[in-house]
Amino acid sequence: LNDLWLMEVGKNPRRLTHDTYYDAEPAWSRDGRYLAYTSDRAGTPDIYVRDMRSGTERRVTWFDEGAEITPAWSPDGRTIAFQNQDSATFTVDVNSGDLRQVLAALFLPGRPTWSADGNTIALSALRRYSGRFREGTSQILTVNLATGEQAYHTPGGEHDSISTRGDDGPVWSPDGRWMAFVVDSALRVMPVDDTGRPTGPARAITAEATDAISWSGDSE
Repeated sequence: LNDLWLMEVGKNPRRLTHDTYYDAEPAWSRDGRYLAYTSDRAGTPDIYVRDMRSGTERRVTWFDEGAEITPAWSPDGRTIAFQNQDSATFTVDVNSGDLRQVLAALFLPGRPTWSADGNTIALSALRRYSGRFREGTSQILTVNLATGEQAYHTPGGEHDSISTRGDDGPVWSPDGRWMAFVVDSALRVMPVDDTGRPTGPARAITAEATDAISWSGDSE
């Protein structure tokens, strides 16, 4: 309970953390050497990075108040995207600690995910039908980190909506060719370009309830 475990496929799991704090949301760096996760050992959730070779850990976010959650590594392993308790999206340079806000606070957005070239971050966000009401659909929001340009993309048809924004994607494949997400409780994949723009139709690849998507390293 509240600890992190590691399991090599086909072998027994082993415990990574063993404390009284709430350790959650593990995220691998692309090369598999580092694991980012959140822990409230300093009072509120912060992001820590564990070197999987040495077993050493260090804290990489230091907000004075509130929580930092949903860590996601850039492909080059230099930067982590995350969100604060107000649901704004930031990046932090893992070595220098430099912070940058890349998206303003949104209404319960999904977890960030990176393009293969590291230039774009995508997440699920509510796109309202009008400015007067909260109703709308959960779509894929992309932000270009160089220009700040934002764009919404539907996860299929015009009125399709990502099932829940918490753990139902989108999740970019490591090779950058696909996004995976859940619509109507089924897993879909959709071909995209390096900016996250769809290049073909989405297609369902499961027929049962699906959640908590994670790509294999080979994108297969």
